[in-house]
Amino acid sequence: SIVDRMDYRTKKGFSSLLHFEVTDFAKVLSKDNEADRYFLKEGRENNGYFVINKDGYLGKYNDTNNKSFGIRLSIDRNNNLKDKSSIVYGTYPQSVVGDKLAEELEQRYQNQELLKTNCSYTIDKNRDYGWAFDSKKLNEYFYADNRYVRIDLDHSIKLNNKIYNHNMWFKVEPVNWIVLDNKIVSEKVLLSGISYNDIWGMPKNFRESFLYTYINDYLKKEMFRENEIKIDKEVKNTDTSLSVSKKMNDIKVRIKKLKCN
Repeated sequence: SIVDRMDYRTKKGFSSLLHFEVTDFAKVLSKDNEADRYFLKEGRENNGYFVINKDGYLGKYNDTNNKSFGIRLSIDRNNNLKDKSSIVYGTYPQSVVGDKLAEELEQRYQNQELLKTNCSYTIDKNRDYGWAFDSKKLNEYFYADNRYVRIDLDHSIKLNNKIYNHNMWFKVEPVNWIVLDNKIVSEKVLLSGISYNDIWGMPKNFRESFLYTYINDYLKKEMFRENEIKIDKEVKNTDTSLSVSKKMNDIKVRIKKLKCN
C-alpha cells in the first residue's frame, strides 16, 4: 500500500513521514523531475487523495492523472520488528551512477558485453497527463557484482546540477524502511510517473485505483524477490582464458534460472 494519512496521528509518525528523501530514479520518472511530493491515501471511504510535500503542506486532490507525485510504500509490520527502528528489505533502482561508470556501462551495453538478468522494472512509457498507462520494462544488468538499469531519454533532464541528454544508468540498491507502530514505511520516495487512476474519474477508494493495481501487480513483485542472483567474484571480463569463459557461461545459466517473482 502507500502511506495512510492517518499514520501522521502520532508524533513518531509525523516526524518520520514528513522528513524524506527522493531517489534519483523517482525524480527522473516524475513529470516535473522532482517527485518532492508523495501520495497519501485517505483512511476513510472518500473521494480524492492527499499529497504531502517536504514543507508539511497537506493537500487534497481530485486530479487522477497527475504523474508528478511520488510513491512511498507502506507495509503492515511483523511483530518481530518491535525492537527495531529501521530495516532493509527488497531492492530497487535508486541512485544515478557517476560519469565514469556510466560511460563504461554504456560502452559494454552497446558492445553487448553486459550480462542481462531475467529481472526487470516496470515504468509508465507515457509521461504526459491524461494518457493511459503503457508499460515499459527496464531490463536489469550485472556488472562488477552490482545490478543496474538503463533509461533511454527522449528529452534532456537536469538532475543534481547535471544535464543528461541520451541515457542514464541507475544502481539497484537495498531499500531502507522506517519501523512505525504498526507498519514499515520506505525511507525514501522510490518511484514516480504513475497516476492515481488510469482513466478519468475518481475511484471510490484506494483499492479501486490504478495506483493500487500498479503497486501490487508490478512494484511489489519487482522489489521483493524470492532469490538473489549470485555472481562468481573470480570472473573477470578482461580474462579470456577457457576456464573463465566456462565460468561466464555457468553464470549466464544461473541468471536465466533466477525467479523474479
